[in-house]
Amino acid sequence: MSSNMMTEVLNLQANQLNAGASASLEAVLNAPPEARAELSALMKLAARMKRWLIPVRPSSAYRARLRDGLQLAAGHQETHRALVETRPRVPQWGWLIGAAALGSAAGIIAMILRRRQTRKDASVAESAR
Repeated sequence: MSSNMMTEVLNLQANQLNAGASASLEAVLNAPPEARAELSALMKLAARMKRWLIPVRPSSAYRARLRDGLQLAAGHQETHRALVETRPRVPQWGWLIGAAALGSAAGIIAMILRRRQTRKDASVAESAR
């Protein structure tokens, strides 16, 4: 018996147990012989579990507190996400480009100062002749 077929049979049995009916042996009898033992054991286990499990119905006060708590937590998450995501993100390339621009500017300034100095030295040398 395929796992899908076994799942369907167990779902049918669970629905019968939830409706208050007893477990149906028809599914076990209609199953192929190689799957009967496993299916029978699973159905017995489901019936035993049904006897021990009791449906829980929370009080309306508990549900109201739970809803308020979940809404508060959702608000905190949204606020945190908004604060974290609104920070401007500086791309890593920005630092590299900035350093390159600064280096270029420093190089240009150094060239201008050097050129002025050589002109000044040349004019001093000409005047000394």
